[in-house]
Order: sequence, then structure tokens, then C-alpha cells
Amino acid sequence: MVEGTGDGAEGAPPAFSGVPADRLHAVVAALREVATAPAEPDALFDLAARAVRDLLRADTVVVAVPEGDRSVLRTGVAIPENMPPSIPLAGTTAGAAFLTGRPVLVEDAYSADAPTTPQLNRRMGFRSSVVVPLLDAGRAFACVSALSRRRGAFDERDLAVLALVTDVLSSRLAHAVALSERSKASSALRTTTQRLRAAQELSGLGLWSWRQATGELTVDARMRALLGLAPEEEVTVNRVLGAMDPADTALVRSIGARCLSERVPGQGIVRVPLADGSTRWLAFWADVDLAPDGTPGGVWGVMQNVTEREEAAAALRTSEEHFRISFDRAPVGMLLVRLGGDRHGRILRANPAWSAMLGFSEEESQAMEPGAVLPPAERPGALDAVRRMQQGLLTRGTAELRVRHRDGHEVDVRIEAAVAPDAQGRPSYVVCFVQDLTQQRRTQQELERLALYDTLTG
Repeated sequence: MVEGTGDGAEGAPPAFSGVPADRLHAVVAALREVATAPAEPDALFDLAARAVRDLLRADTVVVAVPEGDRSVLRTGVAIPENMPPSIPLAGTTAGAAFLTGRPVLVEDAYSADAPTTPQLNRRMGFRSSVVVPLLDAGRAFACVSALSRRRGAFDERDLAVLALVTDVLSSRLAHAVALSERSKASSALRTTTQRLRAAQELSGLGLWSWRQATGELTVDARMRALLGLAPEEEVTVNRVLGAMDPADTALVRSIGARCLSERVPGQGIVRVPLADGSTRWLAFWADVDLAPDGTPGGVWGVMQNVTEREEAAAALRTSEEHFRISFDRAPVGMLLVRLGGDRHGRILRANPAWSAMLGFSEEESQAMEPGAVLPPAERPGALDAVRRMQQGLLTRGTAELRVRHRDGHEVDVRIEAAVAPDAQGRPSYVVCFVQDLTQQRRTQQELERLALYDTLTG
């Protein structure tokens, strides 16, 4: 509260000391309006700006708030178009009010001696001002500035009027801001809770937490269902671990202990045997729960049913193992040839039958240029077929031709090729079955010879 040095209102309460008698009625009316206005920050800021303009007959009134090193315009009345949305705190009346928490009166804003920036005021055309901060627990959270284009438009009596209005306004605004922040926090909490529930429903996550001090374990309904626990069943650490495959409990205990000792998250997969003889696979994620003093208070986390994923992965591993065994043990040569990318047309894998047929090891085959084992005349056609397979124009093909053995001689082979797609259905590589026709050709030639030159026929 700032007491003015002008004429006081005779018989006025001490709080109105310094307020001119001819404005006392208007001041009381403004205070009543501020005191009874809804507790909504924006509405109170607007009300304050209008009331101060009427009481002080100011050309412009602005309400600003501090943000970093600037004073940012929140609202105002009769704001000129050339007024910037924010001004520096340093070297301005608003900055002085925020810094000291005390009102500032400037009779001539064009003077270099005034606690303001003359260039800024000249540009906007304001010659004098009075600024009063709004305080909450001694901290300035906003300020109200009355501005005039006339020199000496305000005096100590105006300062007293403005200080009185803003004193009541500060209390109302602090309460309104607190209510608004609590409302926003409550709304944000509801939104977060709703999103968490939606995420749980979509992902099937079960929540759990364990308190170190009491040993208490808390699980939600979805977690109970994942572990196969009845809704009314008492949940303890031993009961939860007992629902899992005994081979997995050591993993769970070690990850929980590591979370507490090293304060790092952990994850793993456990199995839950079911009554029908099947197994449910559960992936879990755990992290340390810190107490307010920073010490570990327990462990919390989530758990999710990943049975389909694990079964699919197991089936894929089985399929890949079967393919590997078939590939490695096939009695005919087998190749995997890359389609696209840096290794387009190159051999990715070669089985032992291929190596035995042509004398090249798998590593030597992988290092070859595309078509290197083919005679020069055969290469263009073979490489064109690989190109068409990569483009999706050809899915399979068969050819009989000669290939080069490691020692230099040629081997007659029959090649059957088929395109293998990736997960998106795009051509990924070619599976080639290579059959040695040498013995077959020899047998055929022998039969033809016998048919023509048999001793019985001469």
C-alpha cells in the first residue's frame, strides 16, 4: 500500500489515505466490482485494465506478466498498433516494478533520468506513466501500467488510487490463478488417467508395484488375469512367483534386485503354465520407485501377454531350422541368390552338395561376381532372368547349361530357380536347385551306344 502526498478524503478509512475525495466514490465502486468478480484470471485482468483507465483517465492501460527477461503483454485497453507484444525488463518501468516489487511513477518518460527507455516511449508516444506490481507472497506476478501522452499526467494521488485497486486485485488474482492452476492440473490428471486406461486396454498391459519397506505387492485386475489369479485371491510375492514356471523365477528376482541396487530398469519374459496344459508367455518391464528423499522405495512395472508373438517366433525358428537342415543336407546343389541391394545377383549361401559338385567352398562362392561360374555366352541370359525376377516379371525358371568347375572343366547341370518374397511380398532372393547331369548324360550316351553297337545287332 502506497500512501500519497496529496489531499486525503476527510473521514475516509486509513486504507483510502491519499485518495482524492472526488474520486473516492469511483474507487469504492471499482474495488467492489473487483472483489465480487468471478475468480477467473483473464476476466479480472480485463476488469482491472478498464477500471484503472477510468479512474486515472489514462490514454492506455496494459497488464503484463514476466517471462524470462521480458515483460509480456497479457491484456489492456486502448493499446496502440505500434505497441510491441513484449518489452525487455532491463531499463524499463515494468522491469523496475517486477524487480523491486514497488510502484514506479514517471513524470517525463522522454527524460534520460527517468527509470525507463526514452527511445521506446518516444516511438509509442507515451510521455508519462505509473506502474504498480501485483504481489503474491511478496513476489510480483504481474504489473498494471497506466500510460499517458501528456507530460506529468500522473501524481502521487494517482499512485495511491492505483496501489489501492491493485492491492485488492492482487489478492483476487492470486486466488483465481491458484484455482485455475488446480483446475488445469485436475483436468490434466483426468486426461492422463483416461489415456493410461485407453493405452492399457489397447496394449493389454497389467500394472504392478512392490513396496520394499512393507513387502506389499499390488496388482491390477488385468495383471491378475494374466497370471491366472482369482479376483478375490490374496496376492503376495510368493503367490505371483508360484504362478510362473520355476525356471523363470530366478530371472524375476535378479531383475528386481538389480533395479533396487543399481536404479536401472530391467525387462524379461516369463512363462505361466495354464490348467489346460498350454503356456502363456508374459513380457515384463520393471523400474525402481524412488521415495521423496531419493532412496529406493520399491519396484514397479508392467506386464503384457506376448504368447502369440513368442509362439510365432518359435514357429519361425523351427521353420528356419528345418530349412537349414534341408538346405545343408540336400543331395542336390542349393543356392540363395540375392535380389536387389548391393549384393544383387550374388550368392548368399551355398550348400555342401554345390561345393562338392563344383569344388568351390561357400566362402569362395559368396565372393564371386554374378554369373562367374557360367560360360561367357550364357551370362547375359542368366543375368537378364535375375533382373526380371527382381522386378517381379518372372517368378520361376528352368535351364540346362554348363558351369565351370574350380579346376577348369565344365559340368552339365540343370538349374531350377524360384523367387522367395520378403514379409511385404517383394522379391528378396532366389532359391536355386542345381542338379549335376554329368552321370545322367553318360548313362544316356552309353544306352545310345549300346542301342547302336550292341554285339547282337553288330
